[in-house]
Amino acid sequence: IPIAIIAVLAVVTWVTSHSLDPYRKIESSKPAIEVQVVALQWKWLFIYPELGVATLNQLPVPVDTPIHFTLTADAPMSAFWVPTLGSQIYNMNGMSSQLNLIANHEGNFPGYTTNINGEGYAKMKFMVRSQSKAAFDAWVKRARKSKDMMDQAAYDKLAKPETITEEREYMLMQRGLYDWIVQKYMPEHATSEAPNSTHNTNGSNHDMHKMEGM
Repeated sequence: IPIAIIAVLAVVTWVTSHSLDPYRKIESSKPAIEVQVVALQWKWLFIYPELGVATLNQLPVPVDTPIHFTLTADAPMSAFWVPTLGSQIYNMNGMSSQLNLIANHEGNFPGYTTNINGEGYAKMKFMVRSQSKAAFDAWVKRARKSKDMMDQAAYDKLAKPETITEEREYMLMQRGLYDWIVQKYMPEHATSEAPNSTHNTNGSNHDMHKMEGM
């Protein structure tokens, strides 16, 4: 009897543990949106490589659409957590983690770091803004025309230790920014050049959808 009980518990544990694997894709008829997350001191940078935009301390998403995150840090270790959506996962420099989440209803859901990482820890928050597909598309269109541009100079300034609680949106100008952030902690890449810019002078979004290396 004890062996049977242990066997049943083992099966239940195995099945439920793998069903909650943060790397496991969410089944949906809608394609997942790619979001790259960079934990900084003390703020959150979100990069939408396929959409050509980036944000600070805000995470707009379309409702009922899977979001595939890749996460790293360019600062002391943080932990990405949106209690309403579930699944905490760590952000560590030199490493890239994955997470899959979905918002099944519209609303604003606060996110936090759950890992104490310095004096700005308590104010290192962000807001997930789940909205209709039409509202999300309108936001993307507006963000692509933002006067604030996320390029190497803007990133270097943002990466300096400073508590920033305001929300911002950027036109993404830098090819391979996330990969460069991860690789700069690798000894063999210590002298690597900054990623190339992807300036789009005519305002078209066509080239941004074909950005390489993201």
